[in-house]
Amino acid sequence: MRKKVPRIKSELSVALDVAGSDVFSFVQDSLEIAKPDILLKAVRQELKNQKDAVKEAALHLLAAQVYIDKANYVDAAKEVLPVTEMENIPNKVLAYAYSTAAGIYARQGDFVRAEKFCKTGLALTEESEDKIFVQLVNTTANIHYFHGRFTLALEYYDISAGAARKLGLTDRAVISLSNSALALSLLGRTDEVITRLEEARELSQKAGDKRLIAQVALFTGDHYRNQGEPERALNETSEALAFYEQLGDRIRFVECHLEIARNSFAMKELDRAVEHAVKCLEYAEEFNQKIHISSACGLIGVIYASRGNPEAESYLKRSIDTIRAWSSTAEPEGIEFWLLEYGRLLMPKDKEKASKYIREAVVILKKRPSIDQVKRKLKEAQKMLQEIGIEPEATDEAASGEQEKSSENLSKALEISKALNSETGMQNVLNLILDAALEISGAERGFIVFLENGVWKTTVSRNFLGDITEDPEYSVIQESILRALELKKPVLAGSARTSGKFESVGISKPENVRTALVFPLRVGQSNQGCIYLDSRIAAMDISPDLEDFMTVIMEHAALAIAKASQYELVRGLSEKLEHKVERQSMELKRTRSELEKKQQELELRNHYKNIIGKSPKMREIFGLLDEVVDNNLPVCIGGESGTGKELIAKAIHYSGLRKKKNFIAINCAAIPETLMESELFGHEKGAFTGADRRKTGIFELADGGTLFLDEIGNMSMAMQQKLLRVVQESEIRRIGSATPVRIDVRIVSATNRNLSDLVAEGTFREDLFYRLNVLPITIPPLRERKEDIPLLVDFFWKKYSPHMEIPPDSIGELLRLLMDYDWPGNVRELENEINRLASLGRDGFNIEYLSKHFLEESGRGGKPAGIFLSEENLTLSEIERRCIIIALENGKGNKTKAARLLGIPRATIDSKMRKHNIKLAEIIYD
Repeated sequence: MRKKVPRIKSELSVALDVAGSDVFSFVQDSLEIAKPDILLKAVRQELKNQKDAVKEAALHLLAAQVYIDKANYVDAAKEVLPVTEMENIPNKVLAYAYSTAAGIYARQGDFVRAEKFCKTGLALTEESEDKIFVQLVNTTANIHYFHGRFTLALEYYDISAGAARKLGLTDRAVISLSNSALALSLLGRTDEVITRLEEARELSQKAGDKRLIAQVALFTGDHYRNQGEPERALNETSEALAFYEQLGDRIRFVECHLEIARNSFAMKELDRAVEHAVKCLEYAEEFNQKIHISSACGLIGVIYASRGNPEAESYLKRSIDTIRAWSSTAEPEGIEFWLLEYGRLLMPKDKEKASKYIREAVVILKKRPSIDQVKRKLKEAQKMLQEIGIEPEATDEAASGEQEKSSENLSKALEISKALNSETGMQNVLNLILDAALEISGAERGFIVFLENGVWKTTVSRNFLGDITEDPEYSVIQESILRALELKKPVLAGSARTSGKFESVGISKPENVRTALVFPLRVGQSNQGCIYLDSRIAAMDISPDLEDFMTVIMEHAALAIAKASQYELVRGLSEKLEHKVERQSMELKRTRSELEKKQQELELRNHYKNIIGKSPKMREIFGLLDEVVDNNLPVCIGGESGTGKELIAKAIHYSGLRKKKNFIAINCAAIPETLMESELFGHEKGAFTGADRRKTGIFELADGGTLFLDEIGNMSMAMQQKLLRVVQESEIRRIGSATPVRIDVRIVSATNRNLSDLVAEGTFREDLFYRLNVLPITIPPLRERKEDIPLLVDFFWKKYSPHMEIPPDSIGELLRLLMDYDWPGNVRELENEINRLASLGRDGFNIEYLSKHFLEESGRGGKPAGIFLSEENLTLSEIERRCIIIALENGKGNKTKAARLLGIPRATIDSKMRKHNIKLAEIIYD
């Protein structure tokens, strides 16, 4: 496998470049290039360094599809959901992600969430017919089918089949045609079912696709079984199984064995029925197919019951429990049959418990479409209740169905009412209302609008791309809203019940909207606004009952909006009052906090004790260090020689998370190129002439800690390439070894050269530059922070001459000389000068011990500049007094400006003026 994965990874990389934004084709084609486990490993490796958003999305969607094929829907969802939240990727890619997510949730029985994903995906396709559109429409039809909206499901199936034919997508056309046959069967239009199935069979045979032929055979067998023709059904299903066995499609064995078992049972061939039901259960458990586990257990339970096998009860109970746990709906498809059979089994020994299950089955059966199978089971259930001694509640099936539907609507209304009453925040209330309206109606898009100061304002919306006012049908949307307000009642335009007529309600016929629904949100005579819903793909089937139900829900929603509005008003007034009471206190706290912050900024940093400075530029450096020490990202330190780059690197290490591990420093300019690789990575014994033992490289020694690469700009191009691989892979290979060694090292690099210029010159790799320069820090030269010189002098003098102080009469002249010098060697040069003074002046302090070039270039003997305007020697106190006077002069008498110029707190300058007896009236300024 190890050898295959890199090859597959390479193939994926090439395929991604070729596919571009056609992610759908990339996923479908890539599924064939390797076995699932190898493919997933290759995807993981390719994702590690992938920076392109579209390619990253494509890889996640490929992984999701692999998991779907393995019936691992939990991991599939983990792959696809992050893609639905990605930015800067094309709408088509997002639409595919939403389509995949919808399919995953539909397979898990979570049809409410699946429907939301489908509708969002359809909005992103912008109605253009392509593979993703076909997939989304078919999945939407499946969801409507499971919700019991068979008329709407049929229309979506027909749209999907038509688009698939147009695009030459035979497999999609066959699937949609077969699904539409099931919908027709449930609608009682059995004469049209075989026509659809024959059309699907002809397409699959013409394509020569055995998988499609087998699938159509399965659908056909299911139809014949429902029509009470088990022998014909068995022939079709056996043919399907033979094809799937040839293809090795084990997942499909589940359905085939289930159908063979059902038909065998109908033909009274119980041994064969049990054999295939058990096989179905084994395969269903292998692929974690909950719906088929339930069906297989139920069928085994029924067969065992017919034989008096005591295990029948446990199988039927497992069937019911499994399907309830799998589906998110209260009444999942098919549960009524297992409830009925379980009740039948319990009748002889526990009539009360049996009646409970049979009654529940009756309630569900009355809600199902009035097809032959449902009618037959309903009569069986009613007869069983009579045997127990319970008379059916209604003899009129139609009336009973209406009664049950009303009860279901009432339950739904109560559920929505409870949710609305528990919310007081306006935004949450509006979201609840809109989501409930979309779910109940089956609409694709919607929004809630309010009239504020004569202007219509949209509050919440679903599945509109961009501004609603830019929608092509915005004029029709406006018309329908105004018409509903004018009539003071709901407007239903283009529903299946009104034969698609928009003109009948006084609205212009749109080009891209099939059905538009508008419900005014009114409290008494006061209008709160409107809720607008529409469907662009298929005409919604809005029955009179559904219209009445929606109207009642919207009336309650209007009351909830009014209540939330009052809560918002009270909350707003309360917040204003609290704000008014607390404002003075907050301002006082803010002022105090700012003063404390400024004071803290001026203090020397204890946790960076070896870095001396309090100038503004050094305070910026301390702030940057606070940001970088607690993470593991690479740091690149720039600055002239002698500015203290290694001190900064050590501060990052010893103040950070890695301080308990090694800090290793290496100067890239000091090691010959021929030895650099061995120093960094180490070598094995015998790797080259002279390698008489294994050597551990610096990277390994720094594992868990920090590696400081000084003068990185001097590294050769060959070593740069090898370093880049280490940074990318987090592993090294010793010279002479084929085994990689994982490392965990934070890299801090430094340079006195401009790496950007080196990249432009072609002497430094651009990719390595971006890897190392993640957190850049530039150390200012000493000439740009001369106010730190007195601190540095004090620090170095105590370091080299701890037992002797600089004479007071000499400090002024010394500081004048130091401040007038440009310090090309920066802090290192200053340290050397102080060390020289301390070492040569053991018998007495003498400025003449400073370097000759320093004395010459600092202007010794000439006229001093800056604040030192006197030939006399100044004490440190006199220097401080003059600095304050000059700052006040430059600040034109403004103490705050003077404090800012000196880098001290405002309060400090007052105390210094009192100390030195400086009067503001004596300050002369223009």
